[in-house]
Amino acid sequence: MIRSLAGTVSYHVPGGIILEVGGIGYLVAVPLRSTPLTGASVTLFTHHHVREQDQSLYGFTTLAELVAFEQLLAVSGIGPKSALTVLSVATPVELEKAIDADDVGFFAAVPGIGKKTAAKIIVELKGKLASTESLGSSELRNALNSLGYNSRDVEPLLRTLPADLTDTQTQLRWLLKQFSK
Repeated sequence: MIRSLAGTVSYHVPGGIILEVGGIGYLVAVPLRSTPLTGASVTLFTHHHVREQDQSLYGFTTLAELVAFEQLLAVSGIGPKSALTVLSVATPVELEKAIDADDVGFFAAVPGIGKKTAAKIIVELKGKLASTESLGSSELRNALNSLGYNSRDVEPLLRTLPADLTDTQTQLRWLLKQFSK
């Protein structure tokens, strides 16, 4: 199973992007709101979807998006295209807030999602959607531990992480600067 790809965005095509990795171009479907620019070097967390006569790659710039996508797939009646459409209009945090607020209208406004399916998403994911905050912290903790930093030193810094640092790479750079002081 392909879980991540790092490369350069060559083209935007109907259905996604072509990501060049080591001379091979992969067609990767990505959420519209987070589509990388042509020429950008990116790492995408991927879901490799295999059916009888088709294989598709779905790519996400954050691990939180991938987890939300796979949790949406677990809802009966939601396929990869519907899950991708939901993540094209909402971030994982917005998705989590809508589920917590039982906001059927939020999901019903997504193209291709009716009120019954919206209610099903809320019922089936209520309390199950991974907290994006803890996911991000876990991702940072693992990255710092793999770089040799001790958990006793990492935990206090994670609690002081500035709220305006939203993406994992920026947060990691900030944490590494703190360790170098």
